[in-house]
Amino acid sequence: VGKYANRSASEATVGYGVYIVLWFGRRTPQERPCDFQRELVRRLSAEERAKVRVHVLDVSAPSEPVAGGRPDRSFGDARCSGNS
Repeated sequence: VGKYANRSASEATVGYGVYIVLWFGRRTPQERPCDFQRELVRRLSAEERAKVRVHVLDVSAPSEPVAGGRPDRSFGDARCSGNS
């Protein structure tokens, strides 16, 4: 919303937007990208929630590999529920 509200190619999209946060890691073991995303959404007004989608993208360095050779990313899931 705000100063970028009128910078869309289509009149049908005026006032809608996406807020993207790049998550570079945790400060404490309890912090998770999904929790941060939910907190950001919680702070939006009902009107803003209807027009803005919040996404926190986990771009932190992978932790040690687990069985199967894949990094353990269990602390955060890019597919958080409650995105609206």
